[in-house]
Amino acid sequence: MTEVESVSHRLLAGLLALLAALAGVAATSRPATAAEQCFPATGRCVSGLFYQYWQANGGLAQQGYPISDELDEVSPTDGKTYRAQYFERARFEYHPESPAPYQVLLGLLGRELYLAKYPDGRPPGGAG
Repeated sequence: MTEVESVSHRLLAGLLALLAALAGVAATSRPATAAEQCFPATGRCVSGLFYQYWQANGGLAQQGYPISDELDEVSPTDGKTYRAQYFERARFEYHPESPAPYQVLLGLLGRELYLAKYPDGRPPGGAG
């Protein structure tokens, strides 16, 4: 083998080793593939922990279709920012401070609607 061929082989071996290392870094830096389901009816998907919660708690029949993408939103309950996603019948919130399996909680939509409609409390003449 000539010196030029030897250098070429070493360069090729080094390039292949570099490509293999980069492929390994790319594979490990990517998040694990999460289960996901997309819905043509709304053009939205549910994935990751929200998908796991959605599936374990009634799925389409109970929660409805996803109607938003995931977003960061300030909770009207405590003023903190959480990762959230809206569904036809619920808002999921990701609470990383909670222990598993309680990291996905439902937003207090009934409370929010009531306070928006009756900011001064119960209407006069209301039952209860």
